[in-house]
Amino acid sequence: MGALHAVEHATLSLFPLFALCDRFDVAGITYRHHPELGRAAIFLYDGHEGGLGLAAGLFERMEGLLEATRERLRECPCESGCPGCVHSPRCGNGNRPIDKAGALDALDLLLGDRALALPAALAVPRAPRAEPEPARAEPAARVLVFDLETQRSAEEVGGWHNAHLMRLALAVVWDSAAGRFESFREANVHELLARLAGADLVVGFNVRGFDYRVLRGYTDRDLEALPTFDLLDAIHGRLGFRLSLGHLGEETLGVPKTADGLQSLRWWREGRIAEIERYCRGDVAILRDLFEHARTHGFLVFRTRSGERVRLPLRLSVPELLERANSDSARLTRGEASGGLAARDAAPRLPRSAPALARSASANSVQRRVRAHAAVEQLEVEQHQHVAHGRREVRDEAARLLERGHPHHVLDGEVHLGDPPGELDPELLGVLLEGGVDRIGVEQQVDAPLSDLEEPIRIHHARAYRQDRPSD
Repeated sequence: MGALHAVEHATLSLFPLFALCDRFDVAGITYRHHPELGRAAIFLYDGHEGGLGLAAGLFERMEGLLEATRERLRECPCESGCPGCVHSPRCGNGNRPIDKAGALDALDLLLGDRALALPAALAVPRAPRAEPEPARAEPAARVLVFDLETQRSAEEVGGWHNAHLMRLALAVVWDSAAGRFESFREANVHELLARLAGADLVVGFNVRGFDYRVLRGYTDRDLEALPTFDLLDAIHGRLGFRLSLGHLGEETLGVPKTADGLQSLRWWREGRIAEIERYCRGDVAILRDLFEHARTHGFLVFRTRSGERVRLPLRLSVPELLERANSDSARLTRGEASGGLAARDAAPRLPRSAPALARSASANSVQRRVRAHAAVEQLEVEQHQHVAHGRREVRDEAARLLERGHPHHVLDGEVHLGDPPGELDPELLGVLLEGGVDRIGVEQQVDAPLSDLEEPIRIHHARAYRQDRPSD
């Protein structure tokens, strides 16, 4: 009973690491023998009447909580228990009985790291089984660890939602089958796409949220359908917040990043491609080693805001990741087919046995897309700059009116912001109309700035400009 009681206290103390709550927002109760279950049990539940969904939200991550609890007990230097591990300031039984050593044994059993040894009197005899034939050795999965750097920043293309306009500067992959790094420039991006499509598993860090979006500017293939493991997504699913690659590399491996994305952009403008490749290769090496560390040891290490180094339980198995990734890819493909998308958006995965065919099939398509996108991308960037310039002109016009000290009857009337509607330049009309400019893919909201100006100086647009509000 003391062992289970200690497990209850320790898991409750670590609950805020896995849910956005306070230590006392959750509670627990331990049974030596629960009448309905017929065995010992520990119940963790929300401490507020009606519940907040905290315990239910942690149900799928219970294994991680138990692993963190075990690590806390192992690292605590006390012998029999203390407030830092198994004692609770709100225990109704005065922290009795408490058994720290028994709690460690119980956690090993709960996590399946130790078999439960039954007394001989309770052991159930088993009939001998024929030894199964040894399974055929399957070839090792081909894992590609992948990262890329871009030519443009998010600011230059109008925001992160325009990642497909950032253009590939350089990409680096580490191929587990070949055991080496390989770099790709924009000129041979079709080879990179074929290599990703031929991998059994692609490993990245924010690869779904950024890298795949950058590559969308070069292919119609749905890269989300590739078998992918995103380490950043896995960490966010465990902790509820994100950690940087550099932080994880330094705390887990003792290896910091050598640069950052802004430095890479400066190197690109200076033509220092070798520096970009060295930096990107270093990031891929850190990501590869973090993946191997989690696969081998079952955890990563990070530092909390209070400065405490904490283990993040993360058990990775390549076969399980492959099965999960393939099932996700199949689900995405079925969803696209049922939604009536074009066949090109649900292109089947290219066979690894025909890399030459993949390169030749995609090379022409990529080259055509690069030429076609070049002019459109430049127009979109210029349009973004034009919209920003138009908004500044509106603000400057309002400031000039206030400086001139026009009487109220002038300000209460219409303010001339350009030519009459019939002669208004189409580009300027796009700026003045409420809503946004979306003719070629750039979405720029101008409602908020115009609304800010209307209140202090009482600017009223003519009905030709504002269709949603009658003129005064």
